[in-house]
Amino acid sequence: MKSNNVLPQGEEKKKMVRAMFDSIAPTYEKANTYMTFGLDKYARKILVKELRIPQHSLILDLASGTGDFSRMFTKLGHDTLAVDLSFNMLKAGKDTKNKIQCDGTNLPFQNDSFDAIVCGYALRNFVNIDELIIELFRVLKPGGKFMAVDVSVPTNPIIKFGNQIWFNNIIPKIGRFISKNKEAYEYLPRSTSYLPSDDILSSNFKEQGFEAVRISRLVATSLIMINVTKPVGAVND
Repeated sequence: MKSNNVLPQGEEKKKMVRAMFDSIAPTYEKANTYMTFGLDKYARKILVKELRIPQHSLILDLASGTGDFSRMFTKLGHDTLAVDLSFNMLKAGKDTKNKIQCDGTNLPFQNDSFDAIVCGYALRNFVNIDELIIELFRVLKPGGKFMAVDVSVPTNPIIKFGNQIWFNNIIPKIGRFISKNKEAYEYLPRSTSYLPSDDILSSNFKEQGFEAVRISRLVATSLIMINVTKPVGAVND
């Protein structure tokens, strides 16, 4: 992986992301908990609470990693399917039953398959956000919901300053100590710049046909919550 400040693009990015997560998979959950003081799991709990869907819904856990969302929704009585580009991340989620290794922008599912799709801290790792949104729209059932939580560049200058210190100086050291992969944890903080601004991201979802688009920020953090719905009468092209 490149250690300079130039972020990879296109197919290079895809290969790098897969290799990086394959490398850090065994210690991924532990490192996240230490680096965020548990905030990562707290944000996931908020998303689970906000995703109001009927019991026994079929949920796609997109870029599932080790399967946090899959475990949480399974405990609530839903049916889940985890997909991720990294085989080792899926393998590390030993108590996640239903899982497939695949690219989220080319999902091996029929149109209108899922009641909901969730994604945790991974949107910025996709090569093309627009292609991803098109694919989300395709596999969601009419009336289905997509929700995601991710790390973005803070808009508040004070929070942004604090985040820069934490992300640039502390996180790489924690990552190196826990996973022995400093480069991965130098990339992850910088990868927040891949995500478009809230306004542009909102427009992207609307342009692809989604409605009830809401993008909110968790107070005093760099985390954003995305909540969109596929219209009830929507028809795939």
